Amino acid sequence: NLTQLDLNNNFLEGNVDGLGVFTELEFLQLHSNLFTGTIPEEVGSFPILGTFTLHSTDFTGSIPDGLCDLVDSGTLTSMIADCGGPAPEIECTCCTDCRP
Repeated sequence: NLTQLDLNNNFLEGNVDGLGVFTELEFLQLHSNLFTGTIPEEVGSFPILGTFTLHSTDFTGSIPDGLCDLVDSGTLTSMIADCGGPAPEIECTCCTDCRP
């Protein structure tokens, strides 16, 4: 079973709707790509996800509630998104690091 997926810095394009099949991910890095769309709700149901980076992408919308639940429970200890600055691309009330 896949527990780590590191796709950062590859200039990948498109959406990431297929991530829901990797339910045992502990480490998910998507940053520094050209991904678009929203973060799939399924990512919030990964029970042991501890690191999730999605900054420096073209994602929009809100972080799924399930991801904030993982932060609140202490399971997800590092979540970095483009949720800072005057015009954030992502709405996130629970990210551990908001980048402009």
